[in-house]
Amino acid sequence: MMDWMVEVCSSFKCTTRTYFLATAIFDRYIAGQGAAGKKLVNKDVHSIGVTSMYLASKYEDIYPLHSRIVSEKIAHKAISAPEILKREQEFLKLFDYEVDFVTHFDFYQTLADKLKRETRGDGKLVNLICEMSLLLIKQAIQNVEFTKYSPSAVVASSFYASTCFLKRSKDHESPTTTQFVTDFRKNLFTILFNDQ
Repeated sequence: MMDWMVEVCSSFKCTTRTYFLATAIFDRYIAGQGAAGKKLVNKDVHSIGVTSMYLASKYEDIYPLHSRIVSEKIAHKAISAPEILKREQEFLKLFDYEVDFVTHFDFYQTLADKLKRETRGDGKLVNLICEMSLLLIKQAIQNVEFTKYSPSAVVASSFYASTCFLKRSKDHESPTTTQFVTDFRKNLFTILFNDQ
């Protein structure tokens, strides 16, 4: 489902945060249903995913997805627009109308901004590390093994792992890159441990 949600959010030009908010809404809805003792079947997952994207887009995007478009283009008419709106009400009641969850992307954005300000040297390498980190974060939230870790831990680990990939990259192999990675890691740990 998360894989498909990435594809849909990209195809319909939703913001990056819309995807992350949609996954947070999806996860919290399923957890809430489980806590209430309700059993879900496979066909529910599609409806929950569609509604999560719709709700996240309404909250986050300047030009949000319309329920009719979601029904026709995303759900391929398997879910009607009124059904999506009804499910949306159910979500909002479950969340007590609080849908601005802190997402992995929020931690990523904060850390990336600080690292870009603090790290001297090749701006292209900083951007490359940030791009790799975001990709790793997206992969992590699609893997159930990572749900036991806090979003901030996943984000910090993704930045560190990205430095490992860069340092071992044949395309960027040089003493300058090695020094850059050392400096970047120093800034990463300084930010992580001094901001607490």
